[in-house]
Formats: sequence, C-alpha cells, structure tokens
Amino acid sequence: MELDYITIRRICREISSLAKSSQIREIIAFGDKSAVLVLRNGHEEALLFSADPKNSRLHLLKPVPSRSQNPDTHFHRIVRHHLEGSIIDDFILIEGERIIELKASRKDFSGDIKSYRFIAELMGRHSNLILLDDNNIILSLVYPKHASESNPRDLRVGKSYSFPPQTQRIPLKAYSQDDFLKFLFDAEKECLWGKLILESFTGVTPGFIRFISEHAQVSDKIPMDELSKDLAIQLHKAYLTALERLRQDRLFPPFDNLLSVNAFDDYPINRAVAQYYSSLLSKEDIEKRETTWKKTVEAKIKSLERLLSNLSRDSEKAHEAEKYKLMGDLIFAFLDRFDGGRREAEVENIFKPETDEKVKIRLLPAKNAIETAQEYHKRAKRMRRGEKEISSHLEETQKQLEKFQTILKPPEWISDASDEKFQKALDDVKGGKTDKIIRKKMETEPKIELPRNLRGENIHHYRSNEGHDIFVGGNDRANEVLFKWGQPDDYWLHVKNMPGSHVLIPRRGEAIEFDTILFAAQIAVFHSQAKGSNKVTVDYTIVKYVNKPSGATPGFVTYKKEKSVRVDSPDEKSLEKHKIR
Repeated sequence: MELDYITIRRICREISSLAKSSQIREIIAFGDKSAVLVLRNGHEEALLFSADPKNSRLHLLKPVPSRSQNPDTHFHRIVRHHLEGSIIDDFILIEGERIIELKASRKDFSGDIKSYRFIAELMGRHSNLILLDDNNIILSLVYPKHASESNPRDLRVGKSYSFPPQTQRIPLKAYSQDDFLKFLFDAEKECLWGKLILESFTGVTPGFIRFISEHAQVSDKIPMDELSKDLAIQLHKAYLTALERLRQDRLFPPFDNLLSVNAFDDYPINRAVAQYYSSLLSKEDIEKRETTWKKTVEAKIKSLERLLSNLSRDSEKAHEAEKYKLMGDLIFAFLDRFDGGRREAEVENIFKPETDEKVKIRLLPAKNAIETAQEYHKRAKRMRRGEKEISSHLEETQKQLEKFQTILKPPEWISDASDEKFQKALDDVKGGKTDKIIRKKMETEPKIELPRNLRGENIHHYRSNEGHDIFVGGNDRANEVLFKWGQPDDYWLHVKNMPGSHVLIPRRGEAIEFDTILFAAQIAVFHSQAKGSNKVTVDYTIVKYVNKPSGATPGFVTYKKEKSVRVDSPDEKSLEKHKIR
C-alpha cells in the first residue's frame, strides 16, 4: 500500500526540523527501488525513500540497516558518490502532490560548493527516485523512462528534469451541506460515492473513505443513482467528523492504532508508519512463501514415497524367509541327490506330502550342498528378524506420508508468521515433524518471565490476545518491585485518581498493539477500587516518565506525559482465560 498525501504531509512536518541542516552521513541500499539516507543532526536517524510501486513511501527507519543487507545498484553508487557528506539545505513537500524535494550541498575536491536535488516521487506505480545536479540535469534515477503520449516527460540520465503535470483536485476542507450534496449529485449516476471522493479530493485515502463509510453506516459501494438525500446528509456529517480527526492530528486505518502505541516516541507518525510496513508482507512475498512451502512438502512426499517403495521390496523379500528355510531343510534331507558334483536337483516337498509338490534347488556358486543349506538357513533367520521391523517401519512411513499429504496446501498462518517462525516450520517439514505443523497455531511460549527473585511476590501475570505479557502488582510491595523491574520503554498503567494496582506491559524492543493497551487498562480497573464500574479513566505512560519521590511509601509514584483511555471493568470469567499465574 502506497502512502497518501495526508500521511506524507504529516511525516514531512514531523521530520522537517530534523532534516534541515542535517549531514547525510551515509547512503544505504534498501532493495533496488529504495534508498536510506542516514542523517546526523545532534543524533542519528535513518530516512527511507522507497519507489516500490506497491509500497511507495518515506519514513524514519529504526534501527539503521547495514550496508551488507542489500547489494548496491548503479543508482545507489551514484547517489552515494554525490550526496554522502553533504548538508541538507531544504526539505520540501510539493503542495498537493506526493513529491518531496531535498536540496543538499557539499564542497568538491577543489573547495567549490556543489548543489544537488534529490526528488522522491511517491505516486504508487508512477513512483521514482531521481538525483539532479545544480543545472537540473538528471544524474541517476531508479526508473528511466522515455517520453511518450501517456508520459510527456523524458526521464533519462543527462536529460533535464520537470515535475509531473499537476492533478486538478478539490481541496480537502469543510464544505456546507448544500455544497457537499451538490458535488455528490452532480456526478455520474453509475459512479460509486466512495470512489468519487477518493479520486476528487486532495490527499484522500482508502482509510479516510472507510472511516466515513463506517461512521455514516453507508457502504462505499453504493452508486450515486441509489444514494438518497438522507444518506448523503449522513455522509456529509461523517466527512466533517473525518476532517475534525485530521485537525486533531490523528491518522486513519491502518495507522491509527499504531500511532497510539508510538505516542511517546519523538517521531510517533514515522514510527507508526514504519511499524506497519515492517509487518507487511507483499503479495509476492506471500506467493514466494507458498511456493517454497509446496516445494519443501512435495520433496518430503517424494522422499517418503521412495522409502515406501524400498520398504515394500524389503517386505516382499522378508516373506521369502520360509522359502529359504524350506530349501535348506530339503538339501539336508536329500544330500545324496547332490553326489557326484551335481549342482542342481528337483526333490519332493516332504513337508507337504499331500500336495506332491516338487521343489527345484540350485546350489550357491562356490559352495557345496551343506554350505548352501547353512547359508539358506542364515538368510531365513535374518529375514525373520527384519520382517517385524520392516512391517512396523512400513506402517509408520505410510502414516507419515498421509500426514504430509494433508499439509501440501500452504496453511493460512504462513502469511502472518515472522521469517524465523516460517523457517522453523520448514525445518520441521524437512525433519518430518508433521504433528507439530498440523496442530500449529504459531503461538509461542511466554516471551517474558518474571526473574526468580520476583516469583514469590504477589504479582499476577496475564497474556493479551495479541500475545503480549501483562504483569499486575497484587499489593503495595508487589507494585514497588514491579515498577523497579520495569524497563524505561515498558508501558505502565494505573486507574486515574483512585487506589489500584500498578500494571506493566514489558516491551523489550517489541511494538505493542493498542488493543493490548486497552486490555491492560481493563485489568487495571479490575485490580482497583473501580472494579465493576464502567467508563473508568485509566492513565498510561512509559516507565521512564514514572517517578518514585524520595521517602514515599511503597507503591506511591508520580508520573507525567500520560495518555488516557476509558474502559469498562472486565468480566472475571473472561479475564481468567488470559491469566498465566
């Protein structure tokens, strides 16, 4: 999903002061269509520009990637040659367009000032990253393009650069009900209202449309000739609510929850956007995983089929044990038939006199009759011993083959699993661990355990639906030790202006979904004097903003930079399902 103008504008607003006057310390490849500019301005930040047609975007990246992670292209080498060590003079977002212009300058070897412009056109399938010299000549770019009827610009090295033709869109602002309804009903009748707003207003996103649709309870698939005036009025009210949401500096799906989670970061919008893309697998990635899964399982199935074929042959041979014993016994019974150097004889099967069966016996090469009989008896003994093992192995292999055939179709969870978990599942396939895969839910053991010295304390342990651990102090002493155990970036919650337990969500470098914060807030209400109440205000912040005054009683703290949520007290039975200890 490419970024929209509204989100790009807010990202740029957030990092403009960081970018201006920063030194571009390093240029790092981040795939062949993306580049990372490592900026130094008091501290170090990595700024990603991506011209990926499906995920065109810019945002700060954390941690700074290593140069060895992705190979350089010619584009990266040229940009590095000209921009590394330069100072950013200006950082501009072209009004109404998803185009960022970065102006930088540096001294060359002769001491003269050289100026450059780095253009990021983040427009979905029309995206591009372009480096220009001070004469507006293209030095390098990700996507060279010849001029054509559909593309009047000649985007090639050595050509003069020009911005894309500006799109004529309606400004995103508050309109009266009459003006808004006139805009809707002047449109073509078969046009869907959602698509109409999306393509007509500056910077509108699918998330913006989804918000209006849900808030107005009007499907965005309704064409204009089916849209009544009452529904249009509901859409206008929802549109104004969406504008107010923008005014309050709030994002739309899928970034809204992630923004709340990153609220305590210096660059919350950038971190929210980065977090979304870091967890996003493109369609190609998912298809690649599915192909890898099928090939791995198919290879295992073929291996098992070969093993089954070999075992079947061995099983047939094992059934010949009685035949070899019979021939050995008959040789001993008719030794005289092999006198005079004869190597072959046909004798009566004296063990089945009622059948008049004749058995043809041939001596083994280089062995006499007695040696042949002894060898046949040895073969029979070995075959009897292996027959039981082969039969058991054959049955087990058949069962394993049937299980692998049930997992040939890639399971749904592979699109959401981390690289580590997916690779572990592939290793399980190769190792034949089908039972684990069949029942696999991609759940992990508790990631965070209390240290041994705290396990004797009155501390409750819960786990959210998102898999995050939540710890709650059961008394003042437990509150005290839990607070001291918390790390600076861990989330800390407490019911506002009311006695209650401290609640801690350890992060340990992980992003915490907003749903987990809401669940932890409910736990805080349950473990407070507000238990059983509704619409209770719970404050949350991070541990580094929580302070214990000198000489204060156990469990007493002060805090700042808090955010607040209002939640209902949870049902005890439903809460019990999430309790670990």
